[in-house]
Amino acid sequence: MTNTLQFGANSMDIIDPFTRRIASDGDVQVIGGVSISAMAHPDAYFDSHQREITVPDDFSLSSRRPDGSLRDVDILVNSTNPTRIHQVETDLRETIGDQLEHSVFSILPNQLLERQRARPFGLMALRVLLSNRYEDPTGTETYVKSLFPFSATIDPESMETWTLAVGDNLRIPVPHPGTTLLNYMTRSVSGVRPRDKEKLAAAAINTFNHSPEIHDWLVDGPGKSQFELAKVLASLNTPAQKKIPLIDGIDISTYSHRQIAEHETFMVPELTPSERQLAIGIASIKAYAVTRLESSPQMISLFHHFLERHASIFTKNT
Repeated sequence: MTNTLQFGANSMDIIDPFTRRIASDGDVQVIGGVSISAMAHPDAYFDSHQREITVPDDFSLSSRRPDGSLRDVDILVNSTNPTRIHQVETDLRETIGDQLEHSVFSILPNQLLERQRARPFGLMALRVLLSNRYEDPTGTETYVKSLFPFSATIDPESMETWTLAVGDNLRIPVPHPGTTLLNYMTRSVSGVRPRDKEKLAAAAINTFNHSPEIHDWLVDGPGKSQFELAKVLASLNTPAQKKIPLIDGIDISTYSHRQIAEHETFMVPELTPSERQLAIGIASIKAYAVTRLESSPQMISLFHHFLERHASIFTKNT
């Protein structure tokens, strides 16, 4: 790997000390841009048996975005333990410091989800714009992905860790490639964010061309429940449409707003029909507003430069 690029340092070199420190932990994944960029690499190789993505040694990702802001690295800790989460945050600060923006996501306690359910028109529910992973309210050992007023059970297989192998030396724990795609499809109330569409399409097409079984895994296999959530979120902005591209390579038919109010992912079925429609209406307004904001390069650049490190109230729904 090279230490410098035309614009910024190589993020792979920056995160290398962190990935070495947590190499044997087993409960940490590097999610987001690192995985999606590797999946789009024309020479990427996907090995489902070894659970490994391999890219050449020259794979690089600038530490600076095109607008000059620092790139972020997102970490998922498969735990609800505050001590464990704090340890990973400490590892990030000590190994990466201020060379990249960084955020740690974890499995959130079910109590946070229950507070949203208890007051579906309260402030906590109303300010939810992004999804998160929560303990299953049924008390089982599975998790749910939720973006109020919708939630879907996460198949445990979709939480499995793969390895991103960069050349001969760097090994990065990452999600299943299908899970990486699903994370982008279900992250925002707006559905697939406008700024993510191009890189998501490139990664999906390259992945499916190399490993068609990952498409089936996503649509009909362990990713199915989260894929259904992605269809519901897409229905907020584009309801009742036939055969529209969710991303290049995946077409869907969206639901009407009346249908998603009755859908199995709707998490407050005890609401009256009129209350359900109000909840869907609020979610649709949020989806429209967020889409408009995310379509503005100026607003995105403003967020990257000045707001990103202070956005945990929205990104973590706590």
